[in-house]
Amino acid sequence: MACGLLYYADFIHWDLAIIWLLRRSRKRRDEVSKPGRGAVAAAAAASVASLAAVAGGTLVLLGLIETDFMLGGAASMPVSIKALLLLPPIEAAVSFALIWFSIQAWRGRFWTVPARIHYSMVAVASLSLTAWFEHWNILRWWFTS
Repeated sequence: MACGLLYYADFIHWDLAIIWLLRRSRKRRDEVSKPGRGAVAAAAAASVASLAAVAGGTLVLLGLIETDFMLGGAASMPVSIKALLLLPPIEAAVSFALIWFSIQAWRGRFWTVPARIHYSMVAVASLSLTAWFEHWNILRWWFTS
């Protein structure tokens, strides 16, 4: 159940990305502050990295990506799996940037209160997905082999 909640929290990222695209198409670029644009870009990057990592992990679990390399260790991993395993650390780094942007949004008040609450929820969801990656040793996999 907790895993399902974490995956659901990951899709909150896409909600923010869609809102960003809709607002971008309606507003002029000058109306949004520079920190606000950076914050939304960071949320979109976290969204893409986390969704790609979860989708790739699902493909591995379903057997659509070959996993026979696991018997040989990290040296025999295909490049596609190494690329897939680089996504969670990228998401983790961007996750901490989201927390920083969330704090700056509350201090600088460059969004409305509901938008700041929504962005804070996205940042917490991203941080919880990072904790899930850490629990399953997906963030530090290269140190264990």
